[in-house]
Amino acid sequence: MSTEQLTDAIIAHADAIEARLGPPGPDPSIEHVPVGTDPLVHQIVYSMLLWDACHELAGRALAQLRQSVVDFNELRVCSGAELRDLLPRDCPHKDERTSRLLATLNDVFVREHGLNMAGVSAMPKREARQYLDTLAGLPQFAAARVMLVALGGHAFPVDGRIGRQLRAAGLIGSDGATPDEIGSRLERAVRAADAPRVYALLEADAAANPAEATARKRTTTRSPARSRKNASANGEAAGSEAATPKNDGTDA
Repeated sequence: MSTEQLTDAIIAHADAIEARLGPPGPDPSIEHVPVGTDPLVHQIVYSMLLWDACHELAGRALAQLRQSVVDFNELRVCSGAELRDLLPRDCPHKDERTSRLLATLNDVFVREHGLNMAGVSAMPKREARQYLDTLAGLPQFAAARVMLVALGGHAFPVDGRIGRQLRAAGLIGSDGATPDEIGSRLERAVRAADAPRVYALLEADAAANPAEATARKRTTTRSPARSRKNASANGEAAGSEAATPKNDGTDA
């Protein structure tokens, strides 16, 4: 499918979702910003909790974390095992999510000498995207989502859930493209002005799809693996079974 064909197809698909589910409301992450927290750090944490999950689970996970730690700096200095135990029982990819989240927060802390990203928020969008893309442990889904939702830049977040929805709709072929590669295609195909609406509708569709809920349940009923220490400064994070690739997504 050419870029032009994908543009038409993805807009038509979004229109069909809106007709079925209604127009998207404000991004739920906006409702959960803790008082006194840097908004960009909040969006990074929320996006990493949303990655291969859903807004409902990300909101619950964030609420549990906020009840257990004073702020994100206390979260940053948690051990991997401590953070893993703070996440909801049904949170998928706990070990990888834990190692990535700690790696990202620690990389921000090293770069900014704290967890204040006001300087990044003030950067030109191209520089801000490069900053996010090079943060240790940060999945491309989360980097693109922060760029789109928090910084108003042109990006398109895709993780395994959204990739599966697009394949099921026939918008992405069976060429083995990763979520990151699918996100790059959609970033070229969907205009900046349309991206927030289309992404929000794909999120809604992924959350509403019963097959996706079943997949999440199968994922979370596996026996939990032992958590390992998280990432090194070069952006690689260690999961429970293998080293986490730098900044890539999960299977679509």
